[in-house]
Amino acid sequence: MLTPCYMWFCFAGHFYHEQRRACNALEYLDQTYEIFTALSTPRPVSRNSMEHWETV
Repeated sequence: MLTPCYMWFCFAGHFYHEQRRACNALEYLDQTYEIFTALSTPRPVSRNSMEHWETV
């Protein structure tokens, strides 16, 4: 009885870890895209956004 519970726990933990890693990757891509668009846009970057990137 202990083995199926242990295997289910391992499976759930692995699935949660993979899902969280996928979310982190999406977040990272989103931030990179934001930085890229901010850099490619020829408007001056506001001081507020610079402070926002420093806090992250």
